[in-house]
Amino acid sequence: MKKILMKLNNVVLVVAILLSCFSFPITVKAATYSVNVLDSSGVVEQLGTFTNYSEAETKMLAYPSNENKTAAIYKDGKIVSARYAIVRFYTETGNLYLYKGENDSNAYTYTNPNYGVEAAFIDYNGGSRVKLMLSGFIGWADLSRLDVVPLPLLQANTLTPQYTDIRVRDDADTSGNIIGHLTVYNTYAYYDKVTNDGYTWYKISYDDGYGWVADNGKWYNFSVGTTMQTYYNPYTSGNLIHYYKSLWGQYFTNLGPKPSYLNIGTRYYSFDGNYFYTSLTKMLDDYRTGTYKNALNANDPFYAYYLYLSNHSTTNYTASDLDNIIIKAGFTSGVTPGIKYYDIENHKFLVDVSGKSVMYGTGKDFIEVGNSYGINAFSAFSTALNESDDGTSEIAFAKFNIFGLGANDSDPMGGAHSYATVKDSIIEFAELTGSKYSNPNGSLFFGSFYGNKGSGMNVKYASDPYWGEKQAMDYYLNDNKYGLQDFNSNTLG
Repeated sequence: MKKILMKLNNVVLVVAILLSCFSFPITVKAATYSVNVLDSSGVVEQLGTFTNYSEAETKMLAYPSNENKTAAIYKDGKIVSARYAIVRFYTETGNLYLYKGENDSNAYTYTNPNYGVEAAFIDYNGGSRVKLMLSGFIGWADLSRLDVVPLPLLQANTLTPQYTDIRVRDDADTSGNIIGHLTVYNTYAYYDKVTNDGYTWYKISYDDGYGWVADNGKWYNFSVGTTMQTYYNPYTSGNLIHYYKSLWGQYFTNLGPKPSYLNIGTRYYSFDGNYFYTSLTKMLDDYRTGTYKNALNANDPFYAYYLYLSNHSTTNYTASDLDNIIIKAGFTSGVTPGIKYYDIENHKFLVDVSGKSVMYGTGKDFIEVGNSYGINAFSAFSTALNESDDGTSEIAFAKFNIFGLGANDSDPMGGAHSYATVKDSIIEFAELTGSKYSNPNGSLFFGSFYGNKGSGMNVKYASDPYWGEKQAMDYYLNDNKYGLQDFNSNTLG
């Protein structure tokens, strides 16, 4: 054994001599992933660096994370995973496709992030997508279109760069060393700010530590620290209110009577509207394991009546009831086919439309078409009220289109279909919802109810993840206003 060691030592000596005679560029591959513990002030502790994602994930999961201090994984300065986190989408970037499988090429559904900014983070496997839950949908979305935000950072102030190549320096000074660049539309937490060299400098959490970025007053969008803005809160009326964050602020939908086990005034968390939690960490634990064992109603899922009511159900409202709803809304007349009410090219009304609604006197059309196509006429009527602003929208007057059929986010008026009469618009809506979206053998069928991004017409009908809830809200509010004639009159399947 001693002779072998001597030979090995001689080999090492020879190699060392040879290396000293030549100059080789030696490249040391830096660690790809770093695991850090975060609280609301940023990086608290680094747990290690790894070139293999599974090792980094094992380290992250071994740390006893909670809502106030949680372990997260960084890749090239960007958080890609955390034990407890939500997802914040980049807004104003077009539709985002959502996939059932991590490597699927065909999307299951899609969403416009402007309408719903937040989702629940579930998992990341080292690829280009993250697993999440949004409006009942569980699946994968491109990491490049979102931020993974650990729960502690929800309480931090953030800045989002609107331009590329913003420099990150090691000091709040233009002479400081450049340690990286910000990624446009990524959201970064900041913890301090100072004024120097004519700029306001912000201290941000960057890569494995901190860095400083300058602001000239127009480079960023800022957000003041807050808690998650997507939650449910039973109102004093006994109705279940769903709050959610959009590009334009916080909005809500009214889902009708709450289930008995939810208390008025208590905040509940859910990203499917079926199972509810008072603890974010318990909710995220369940989502990660694919169970609902920690939910308050683990054995009693809630299905909001109007949201899951079949489109093929019946209504107790009559044609005169529908006409009276329009009259009571303050409208005194309708429209006449053949008259041009709106100039599309010049974006102006050609006729005084005060007191007019294109839905005035159409009650019989809704009932007749509903009976012909086997759809709920009052449900269709409520959708039209919402989509056309009670029959007064520009698209309604310009094209007699009361459902926004064909309209898209980039060019609503240009894409919207034109009709000779309002009834023709009702017929196309009935054909879509009563046939194409309700045919179990069709590509658009995910359940013949309003639903969400997991099931129902909302899967393919609209980019707004809460479109179904908005239609259900209009149905409920109108039904409630006129005596709840339809509530619980049909059985949910």
